[in-house]
Amino acid sequence: MIVDSFGIAGMIGLVATWVYQGFDLKFIDKIVDDGMKVPGVVTWLAMLVSAITAGFFMCVDAFTGGCVIALIIGMIVANKIDARLWFVQIILVLGSYIGFLNFFFMMNPGIIANFIHVLIVFAIVLVFSILDEVVHDASEKHPSRVLGVIGGWRLLMKIVVVVMWFVLPGIVTWYHVVAWLLFDIMYEIEARHGKDRGNESMIASKVQDA
Repeated sequence: MIVDSFGIAGMIGLVATWVYQGFDLKFIDKIVDDGMKVPGVVTWLAMLVSAITAGFFMCVDAFTGGCVIALIIGMIVANKIDARLWFVQIILVLGSYIGFLNFFFMMNPGIIANFIHVLIVFAIVLVFSILDEVVHDASEKHPSRVLGVIGGWRLLMKIVVVVMWFVLPGIVTWYHVVAWLLFDIMYEIEARHGKDRGNESMIASKVQDA
């Protein structure tokens, strides 16, 4: 457990890292898909912070390790790695993970997360993240009240993470649930921030044209 190795500071750092990853995921997504203009140094700084923090906690926390690897595989399977920036981000994250694994293997092997636990989390998250995506697509193609709630709010993965807390108490804790939920909330905040900014630009453009 992260608290056993790093105390309360480790727990806070883990949750903060998940929050930042939610921001960074949508931040990169807006650069790639929406053509958002950002200085190169800002983009690289955002990706490096993401890679270093994710790589560290992937190494020492089974939940984070399993989830991040599952999300990467899920993106590849869903063919969402369609831009060089995503490829670079994944290479940075995996490189950071391998680097921290090597460092801790030489310095303090006992701090490395149990690989069996990582695989358990990986398998569960991979399966249900794919199902979550299927339900989300179905809610858009075949609108209904039930599908709209489950797919629109991405409830499936949220429910699964909460269930994992009860079923896998030695691997998943309450702060992992909090971290996942805040990750999701931050992703949505950053997504809405981009929409609001885009709407403001459109309004300003119309005013100038008038």
